[in-house]
Amino acid sequence: MGQFACGHGEGVGPRAGAPPPNNCTGVYLMDWNTFAVGWLDGTPATYLTLAGSVVQVQAWGRDCGFPAPNNSTLSDALQYVVGP
Repeated sequence: MGQFACGHGEGVGPRAGAPPPNNCTGVYLMDWNTFAVGWLDGTPATYLTLAGSVVQVQAWGRDCGFPAPNNSTLSDALQYVVGP
């Protein structure tokens, strides 16, 4: 618990949406299966591959369309159960 997933590039990051200045139609996309087995870097917690584990996630990112300190973005919280 309390793991922090940080990634950039394939599998992680903002997708879609129109260019700035004030467009909020983009989405974040992350393959949690790929992350759970360590293919996106880092050392994921072992419970991420344990069937039945309840995992709570939230994405934080930077929006280069806005100057600091207004360039942070935070997703809604999500929860999923690891399947077999």
